Amino acid sequence: MVRDKNDAKMNLWWQKYPLFRVLKWLVGLELAYLLVVNSLLWLPLTQDVINMVRPEKFHIRWERAWTFYPFRAHVRGVSANGQSRSQQWQVEIGGGSASVSILPLIAKRVYVRNVDAFDVDYRQRPRLKPDKDYSERLAYFPEIEGRDVQGVETAPRKKKRPWKVFVSNARLEGEHTFWIFNLTGGGRGGAAGDFQIESPGGPMQLALHDLDLDLAPGYLNGDAEVFHGGTVRGTLGFDPFVPRENKGLAMLPFLRLDADLDLDVQSLAFINLFTGGLQDLKIGGAGQVKGRVHLAENLMRNGTDLWASANTLSVHVQKMNVVGEGQVHIYTPADQGRSLGLEIDYSDLTVTRDGDTEPFLAGDSLQLDFSDPNLVAPGRELSFEAIVAEEKARDSGERRNLSFSIDDATLLNMAIVNDYLPPNLPLTLTGGTASLNGAVESQLETVKGRLELRSKAVAMDLDGQDLRGDLGVDLVITGGDPANMQFDLSTSDVLLENVSVAGAREAFHEDYWWAKFRLTRANVVAQNPLVFDADSILTVSDTRPLVAMFSNHLDAPRWVGNMLEMEDIEGEAILALAENRLRIPHSVLISDKAEVAAKAMFSADGREGMIYARYKKLQATMEMLGDETKVKLRKARERFDEYTLAQ
Repeated sequence: MVRDKNDAKMNLWWQKYPLFRVLKWLVGLELAYLLVVNSLLWLPLTQDVINMVRPEKFHIRWERAWTFYPFRAHVRGVSANGQSRSQQWQVEIGGGSASVSILPLIAKRVYVRNVDAFDVDYRQRPRLKPDKDYSERLAYFPEIEGRDVQGVETAPRKKKRPWKVFVSNARLEGEHTFWIFNLTGGGRGGAAGDFQIESPGGPMQLALHDLDLDLAPGYLNGDAEVFHGGTVRGTLGFDPFVPRENKGLAMLPFLRLDADLDLDVQSLAFINLFTGGLQDLKIGGAGQVKGRVHLAENLMRNGTDLWASANTLSVHVQKMNVVGEGQVHIYTPADQGRSLGLEIDYSDLTVTRDGDTEPFLAGDSLQLDFSDPNLVAPGRELSFEAIVAEEKARDSGERRNLSFSIDDATLLNMAIVNDYLPPNLPLTLTGGTASLNGAVESQLETVKGRLELRSKAVAMDLDGQDLRGDLGVDLVITGGDPANMQFDLSTSDVLLENVSVAGAREAFHEDYWWAKFRLTRANVVAQNPLVFDADSILTVSDTRPLVAMFSNHLDAPRWVGNMLEMEDIEGEAILALAENRLRIPHSVLISDKAEVAAKAMFSADGREGMIYARYKKLQATMEMLGDETKVKLRKARERFDEYTLAQ
């Protein structure tokens, strides 16, 4: 009786407080949920059923999984793999948790929130294309559980509603590894962010913040170290893009990166991503990379301040390779808006031409500075002409600027100059070294600067005669078209002094002899073969070394040589070098008692020309045709004036 009364009171209590009845049902549902769902997560049959849906596309397994309340699960030892039409992949997660919305799955929408994951291993390899050779890399592609290497899927795509995946508030921590194609690596740390993708073939976007990774060494083809390790801290993301249509470097315009880097890398080639538009400049080498990179909307942004130091820094430019100890600095100066600066500074270097085995230049200091108002961006390969047109259209007042300076460099062998001159010249350089100093600054449509070359006892050969002398060249660059390697060298000087001549008949040596050439008008196109067009003024102390060379070369009477002896000489000459052919349509040297004039041409077909000589009233001409020389006295002036060179 007492028990019945207690039960009646209890029922009355529940009726009086309905909220407790709701709580009773909720507790019951929670217990049922825990029992049913956790049982399903525990049963291997659940994994088997899931993997029966699209086994050719997707497979998943886990070691342990549980849930405490609806729509959120915790897992340990997750492994999933799958394949698309062109790729195969696998991901393993040590553990984690996430919340998933169930009802949107009916509409092929996957909403995953508050993801926590640790210890991630990711692998990816391509499905093989029939027209591509994988023989050198195939052995280094990753193994993917339960999937053989296959060819790409070529069947027509079926039209169907795509899946859309939205991952928000995800966080990654722990030890991570990756194996993508033939590249392996890993690191420790984490990041947080959001991710969206539409499959198949739809857009993807990524936004990571709090990126903090200590990277382990990365390897290519198993044991070739790509980078030794380092740290990355900052943010990383991709604006919406379609991966199928933007593979490899084509992804870079969508990249957003603002990170502090401290990396020990085996290749500095990635710096070339920041120099698009300088198509002829390629940077390589291995060393330490440190600083900040700020990239967004395909442009370098303010705050970028990145240094790369290397004992073997290499820069390839204009078919020459510069190698040595140096550093590269990429930055965006705050006082120049969004301009990008690139500095390359060598403290020790050698320069070798393409195709040569030995360097032709060695130096202690070389500095190359480059700035671009367009913010040179990854993947932006504009021609120089296109950049000129772009800047003219914008007319912002800013101009691309490229400058270099070199100190205490040594030209190791002066004979290299012969490679840029036409064959069959009577005079060739056979040896000697020269010091080189100078600085040049160029913009898109103009250039200016100065180069100084000094050589002691440069060795020359004049048709079998040995010549030596001191050479000084002051190249003054007053303008030009740097896009086409064309330069105005007007007002440049060439000084030759302390010449000695050694020949079979005559010899000459005089410490105080000199000859100076002033280029009053000079244009050069610095290509191979060289193109050169100039007017010059000549000033010579005397003609004694010329007389000695003349006597050694020509079997002419002694009095003819005496006609050529002059002192305090002034003159002028016109030079034209093009298509491996040197033309001297006019040259003359005059003193108070004598005059020497010449017209000559030298090419691969041979040499031709005429020399006119006058001493007081005595005149003569010497006509050259190949190896033959004819001396004539009658009507010498008329004969010379009427003589014309072949075109």
